[in-house]
Amino acid sequence: MGTPQDDHGTLDKIINEWTSDKDQDSVSVITDHNGKTLSYIPYNGHYLPAVKGIRENIERGDEFVSRPDDIWICCYAKSGTHWLWEIVHMLLGNSTDYTSKPKETTQFDFHDAASFTNLPSPRVFNCALWWHQLPRDVIQKKSKILHCMRNPKDVAVSYYLHTKELHSVYQYSGSWEGWVQLFTEGKVVRGSWFDYEMEWSKEGGKDENVLTLMYEDLKKDLVSEIKVIAHFLGVSLPESRYLEMADRCSFGTMKQCKQMSEMENKIMYRKGQVGDWKNWFTVTQNEKFDAVYKAWLESGGPAMCFG
Repeated sequence: MGTPQDDHGTLDKIINEWTSDKDQDSVSVITDHNGKTLSYIPYNGHYLPAVKGIRENIERGDEFVSRPDDIWICCYAKSGTHWLWEIVHMLLGNSTDYTSKPKETTQFDFHDAASFTNLPSPRVFNCALWWHQLPRDVIQKKSKILHCMRNPKDVAVSYYLHTKELHSVYQYSGSWEGWVQLFTEGKVVRGSWFDYEMEWSKEGGKDENVLTLMYEDLKKDLVSEIKVIAHFLGVSLPESRYLEMADRCSFGTMKQCKQMSEMENKIMYRKGQVGDWKNWFTVTQNEKFDAVYKAWLESGGPAMCFG
């Protein structure tokens, strides 16, 4: 079987490129209640990752020329983007080999839109953009969009550990206590999970070209969810193929089989468990978080599975 990223230092190299020579004057910080800071780049009221060129890439997004057969994977941080990346490439290639192409090579807001012009179809993009930040041509050309939601408590935990590992980007050395307060208040890179997912639910939910998935459903019955994705993408394969793909795309198999650098292993495939938040949240932290979640539900947010 093929193993992804045969040059398994690819992600390390990409991150070094993103963070080298960035304009330090454009970087701001969020300060937690313990005085620890989290780096970001401000843009129209949003918190963007502190990587070079990201504001310009988003601003030039509307110059992007979409294609009807483009496929987009759009998720909040730590909500299944890498997982869907592998599944989509397997379906498109009718293969159980892992893709050798790191998802970061087509992470839309981390590149100039012009750099995607000569890519062969079908192009597979990924991003953590808000709905309103997507290039308008993506909507107009009716490109397929996969959006995966994950319960915010598990996101908070996974995102905290991700942020700590990627110190060159986030430069955050705070504690879980400091982080969970920032996350609950929406003061983290990419902004409030609650506001982000509300916008995607209300706007993306009206578009027939958007497929919304639940991370917890993929964990529960991956075969069925792969079939749903295949149908959405217009792919039809034998039942045995879906079973093989589900086995290859289980977290345990990917962590065991994929050739990755130490950094890649830590930030892409940590546990993937549902309910790991219970090992992190204190009673007080959980009560504060639940109050925000309750208000979100009352405003029309979909119910989430917390395990």
